[in-house]
Amino acid sequence: MNNTNVIFGQKPVEVKNRIDSYLRQLANDPFVSQDDFIDQQKKILPQTGIAHDIAGRIMLKNQSRNWSADDIEQNVAVILLRAIGRGKFDRQRLGQGASFCGALRQYAWASRTDAYPKTDKKNPVALDDLYIEIAEPVQDFDHLDLSDEDIKESMSQLARKRGIGRLLSTDKILSVHYGLPTFIKPDDPILCLRLYQKVEEDSQLVKTALKAFMCRIDGYPFDEAFIGIDEDLLAVFDSTTPYERQKLLAIPEIVLHLHYLATLSLRQRPNETLRRRHRRAVEIVLPSASSNLIDRICSTFWDAETESVSAHCTKLSKETIDQRRSDAAANATFFISTLQEALASPGQAIGSDVQSARAFLMQTWANLEANQ
Repeated sequence: MNNTNVIFGQKPVEVKNRIDSYLRQLANDPFVSQDDFIDQQKKILPQTGIAHDIAGRIMLKNQSRNWSADDIEQNVAVILLRAIGRGKFDRQRLGQGASFCGALRQYAWASRTDAYPKTDKKNPVALDDLYIEIAEPVQDFDHLDLSDEDIKESMSQLARKRGIGRLLSTDKILSVHYGLPTFIKPDDPILCLRLYQKVEEDSQLVKTALKAFMCRIDGYPFDEAFIGIDEDLLAVFDSTTPYERQKLLAIPEIVLHLHYLATLSLRQRPNETLRRRHRRAVEIVLPSASSNLIDRICSTFWDAETESVSAHCTKLSKETIDQRRSDAAANATFFISTLQEALASPGQAIGSDVQSARAFLMQTWANLEANQ
């Protein structure tokens, strides 16, 4: 069977580091519910390759037994999926930097005897089918077009939105309708902006990138259009399963395009009143910090997390908008180092590390929005 933990020539540890980083961001995002957090863990499990790795170790230590590696791998996957469903892998610890892949590996190895084949086991389910059954409800790919009623409902909900808010709201509706998987957003804000601009200018680029990814992983037919394609475009699909990629290939191209754009997008920036309240909350937890440091924490945070150009700025030229976004992305690269300064401030109560400090800023924002 395919070894899914080797992607585009990357070493497995690099893929797992990306997965850990992705889940750490989700864990610290107060806008992601606990149910959604668990669901994302289930969906990303196949891409960790942990079940495959542990099955290999079990087979190596039990060479005298006539066992099937696929059966062992299936049993390990069931153990891990059930553990995830019970909330075994603590969200707070993952948000503080604990490795999701490391926790999976440790738990799977500790539970290895439960993965040994049972002599009375009959008709085992294929591993790919198991992942589909637990992590994603099966849908008929031939009926994935939006109906007129769907479009009418979507448009009525979006009538008062514009810009990034409109894009993210559209994507939310379409994601529910199609059961779309979550992609992995790059950590680097400059890279994120570069990919966004490329995809925004070429509505067919995402589907080409998906096919190129499937060509390397799933045996999809080669096309000359894949030559020289940006590897960073492909890495956004790292968290998807073979089943999900087949679904993405079947949905309308515009839906795939919008979903990819939404992944790379920042949230809509809140109004000035909320940002002032947010700044006051930062001042309280950093009593000895200079005004300059407070300013830099807030500006890098908003540039890292939100769109720098308001949807209401309709008279700006494309060149001006691109320049503002570029400047904001460059400023956002200082967010982590600015938080490190804050953590060294005497008497600070913003957090114990960068992850918890960012979590404080995100949670404060969420609380202020909820109380508006």
